[in-house]
Amino acid sequence: MTERVTLITGASAGIGTELARVFASNGHRVALVARRADRLTALADELGAKGGAAPIVISCDLQQTDAGERIAQALTEAGVEVEYLVNNAASACSALPSSATVPSSSTSSTSTSAR
Repeated sequence: MTERVTLITGASAGIGTELARVFASNGHRVALVARRADRLTALADELGAKGGAAPIVISCDLQQTDAGERIAQALTEAGVEVEYLVNNAASACSALPSSATVPSSSTSSTSTSAR
């Protein structure tokens, strides 16, 4: 069975960072996406130090036309698929391409609480 993650865009600051902390503290492995690699790495180190699964860091500008493919490739390389998507980036028009694996039966875009 493929490991499932919570993908959070805009994870380098503000609400995205706090949601990453909430999801991780509730046992989710998180994939962190944002432009600022240094902040993502610091957050991943913080979350990893708390004993959970190591976060996946994807430094990516969602305004770039290949952003979706880059995210999908990073997820594939990590051997994971998205269970929950927190599309928090201010300018994220299409964070994931149609080729990305996002199971529609378990993905909720209306829930804001970590389970």
